[in-house]
Amino acid sequence: MAKVILIIDIGLNSVRAGIFSARRMEPLFFFTHPLNNTGVTTDKKDCHRMLLSGDIKNALSSLLMTAREKGFREFQKVFVGIPAVEMSIRIVSIPFKDKGMLEDVLPFELDGILPCNAGDMVIGAVPLKNGNVISAAVEKERLRGYLEILNGLNLDPFWLGPTLFSLGNILNNPLPPFFKGDGRGTSAFINSESIAVAADGIPLFFKPIKEIDDVKTSLLYLKSEGIELDAFYYSGDISDEVKSLLHKETAPLTPIVSMPHEYRGDGAGVFALSLHVKKGLEVAMNFRKGELSYTKERAAMKRNLKVTAVLFFLILGFLMSDMYLRYTGFSRELKVLKGALKGEYLELFPGETRVMDELYQLEAKLKVLKEEIEIIGGGVSALEIMKVFSQAAGQNPGALSSKSLIGEKIKFYELHIGEGRVAARGEADSFEGANLLKESLIKDGSFKEVLLTDLKTKPGGGAGFSLSITLREREL
Repeated sequence: MAKVILIIDIGLNSVRAGIFSARRMEPLFFFTHPLNNTGVTTDKKDCHRMLLSGDIKNALSSLLMTAREKGFREFQKVFVGIPAVEMSIRIVSIPFKDKGMLEDVLPFELDGILPCNAGDMVIGAVPLKNGNVISAAVEKERLRGYLEILNGLNLDPFWLGPTLFSLGNILNNPLPPFFKGDGRGTSAFINSESIAVAADGIPLFFKPIKEIDDVKTSLLYLKSEGIELDAFYYSGDISDEVKSLLHKETAPLTPIVSMPHEYRGDGAGVFALSLHVKKGLEVAMNFRKGELSYTKERAAMKRNLKVTAVLFFLILGFLMSDMYLRYTGFSRELKVLKGALKGEYLELFPGETRVMDELYQLEAKLKVLKEEIEIIGGGVSALEIMKVFSQAAGQNPGALSSKSLIGEKIKFYELHIGEGRVAARGEADSFEGANLLKESLIKDGSFKEVLLTDLKTKPGGGAGFSLSITLREREL
């Protein structure tokens, strides 16, 4: 049988799944199983942690049994969507769009406003059209619960995240020609669990929905932001109460989004995620990262690290032996060792048939390994960074900037260093003092990039600020 992909969308009231051809993402089969509204509970004793019930496992087991009956037993990849209501969603303003930088800075920006410590949550981000960034955070224990259920059913999802941020892909499809101008316009899509808004195909707004008040709040927010909708689409699973509200508050309104027939009930999440997978999952939030990363990737990384360590120590031992024999002058033993070295080299690298100088080639391999180890294990000097900060704050004025910071008091009360970045928070007597600090750090030349963010007036006077700094790459 041809290779297929399984997409699962876990909702509040049902679990939906679709099977697609791996090559062209063509839909082959769609099926759903209801939940008894007991799939989500809350344990207020432990950070409002949401616990999984057995009903979700039973529904998934039933779906897999149906898939086997249809002849689908193995899947090339598995993608799993989780309910949007399980996430803590925030809209923040950060002056850059690079995904890597966003995910580095967000834990500092969101710490203190999330229901749990940022270190206990997995955080993702999606840039919006209006310059803001929408972030979503889910407890690691919650994600482990999902993975435990899926692994118990012999499923190891390549991707685990919210289908909420894929709904905009439905609005990217060709739509009826009643928009203003030639573009797609600003359009919204709503189903029983979420709402998404896109402007000319670019994400603008997302929100999970549990009751009609969430819909009212979303409509009020769009009006307050001056966002006028050219079209409002809804799937067939929303309540009559929500339909009535949409007819009253929005215009124009189409009765159902243009989706394949089998998705028109509660299958919008599966359909949207299939479109996203077909596009390569651009700007999609995948919560399988860090300690929760894809199992096969972690296993491959562990194997590579073990091989690297063994190879490193073998080469180190050979080099030490070779140096000893060079200086003692035992040419015969050296010849024997070189023969053994060549044999070991060919055994380690069977694909290399030409061994002209085994020692030189091993040294080249060692150099590459040392460079990789420097990159993986190399850190930064905290003392050097603190010294630069001290100079920039006015301890040695004039050394870093032509503008003096004398008279300005700079106070740092938080400093995080790691993975090539520095994040700091502090206070200054004035906005000018904070800007002078930034200029001093830039002129010092120790850092690749210095960004001043979250500059605001303190209640007792002075200005609070945050610094996001990218370190220069270390020379090996």
